[in-house]
Amino acid sequence: MKLLALHLFGHDTNLTYYDGTDVRYINLERPKGLKKFHYNDNDLGSLTEDTYMLGVDWSNLDAVAFTNHEHASDDVEENTDWQFRDGEQVREVTEELFHDIYPFTDIKAKKYFRVRHHYAHKRSADWLFGDCHKGLVIDGHGDYKEHISIFEGTTKSIEKCFNDMFSIGRLYSLTTLQIMKNPPTGPNSVRDNVGKIMGLMSWGEYNKEYAKYLSKFPFEEVTVHMTNRLLFQQFQFRKKTTVIDQATQDGLGYSPTHDDIDWLHTWQEVLFQYMLDFCREHFHPNEKFSFSGGVAHNVCFNELLNREFPNAVIPPCVGDEGLSLGSMYELMQRYDVTADFPKGQAQTWSYEEPTQETIKAMAEYIALGNVVTNFQGLSEIGPRALGRRSIFMRPDIEKVPQYLNQRHIKQREWWRPYGIIILEEDLNAYLYTYHPSPYMLHTAAVKNKEALSGVIHADDSVRYQTVNENDGWLYDMMIEYKKSTGLSAIVNTSLNIPDKPIMYDKAQMKYYMQTVPGDVFFMHNECFMGDNARKHEGKGIM
Repeated sequence: MKLLALHLFGHDTNLTYYDGTDVRYINLERPKGLKKFHYNDNDLGSLTEDTYMLGVDWSNLDAVAFTNHEHASDDVEENTDWQFRDGEQVREVTEELFHDIYPFTDIKAKKYFRVRHHYAHKRSADWLFGDCHKGLVIDGHGDYKEHISIFEGTTKSIEKCFNDMFSIGRLYSLTTLQIMKNPPTGPNSVRDNVGKIMGLMSWGEYNKEYAKYLSKFPFEEVTVHMTNRLLFQQFQFRKKTTVIDQATQDGLGYSPTHDDIDWLHTWQEVLFQYMLDFCREHFHPNEKFSFSGGVAHNVCFNELLNREFPNAVIPPCVGDEGLSLGSMYELMQRYDVTADFPKGQAQTWSYEEPTQETIKAMAEYIALGNVVTNFQGLSEIGPRALGRRSIFMRPDIEKVPQYLNQRHIKQREWWRPYGIIILEEDLNAYLYTYHPSPYMLHTAAVKNKEALSGVIHADDSVRYQTVNENDGWLYDMMIEYKKSTGLSAIVNTSLNIPDKPIMYDKAQMKYYMQTVPGDVFFMHNECFMGDNARKHEGKGIM
């Protein structure tokens, strides 16, 4: 049995392949080095070459599943073979229609299935967490302009489309365009910036009168009122038109005023309450359900959600990078195939797990105050670096964001927070939360401010990733680090060059080591020292 799942157009092109034994997944932004990479119709001729790491038998497939709300032919929209029927989440299509949508490809299969966008989101979570009877999806839009869906099993019970309300995902997109007056140019730059804008919320203040005004509207109407930046002036009266000081220091060209950020802060606070009320209406407090779609990237809302719904689960690939995974799981269910959720991005080279010597050296170099770059195993699935493609340092070093920017190791916008890895067993000693966050999808208020002084965000919070004994070498490294420092947390930020995605292969890592002035670089069990590294006294890896 050979199965292939595709998400090629829109953004975040990704594929998942089952060869009869193993499942392999790739998000093509990683090997191509282009954030949010996606194909256009005339690019598809390179698909086979681009996805060499999957080892696909392109002409001998049993089934192909795909998500796609864009199409190559003007006639497709009118073709009843393309359209989903009422309540249908999966639609078998003809080979002719498939190749009309995906021209210039050599894909040959016995059957072709179109999977509805939101259903693929939900099924990606089902594969990772075990089938959740219920699932919530919120994003910019999927098929037929759907942007909020609730599933019960394989049936969609609730749906909101553009004719019902203005999309929450589109609200974030429009806000990005209004606040980032001159956003970076280039492929997909606006889409990439949508996630960045969420971090600005913490810098603003709550305008009670504006919040009171918004709160008089029903959920279906309030989001369109939130888009009106000028309306906010009726309540703020342009009291704070100066640019935030940090915006003039990072040199990245983003200069929102205090007014801009108060607007963003206030409508998000109000929106979160509407979203929680919506969840209260449709889910029981102890019910297990999944939450996915692009809006599930919002770590502030995720923390609020799990406080009230502790059994809600959120996969690491909540955005469109997870669509081929969800489509693959649907195929596997149809063909009675069982396989584990992939552990990372597919690759063609072998690797060794870190030895105890490597683990101890890594912990010691971090403890000494070095900026430690770590390249291990498979590149993770989802947009977060979770240890295998990460930059580590102590969280009690003064002003970590400014320090990393000034050294040109990271050049992130001044408002964006840095995350930490923390031992799950010590979580409540550092943060006001008990909720595990294995995929760094939550934020919480800081309890131990001395230990985390370098990464505390503007609202006294920090984004966090929890690890436990099931996390193998990463947990062991954290234990060694705790022995040296007494600390249970380290800074963890993604291993990438500015405006590039997270590292994928060794060639990218070698280029990084030649161009970025880090202190210590680990690549599998090799260790390379920068010019300013603080060295430990052991006789281990040097």
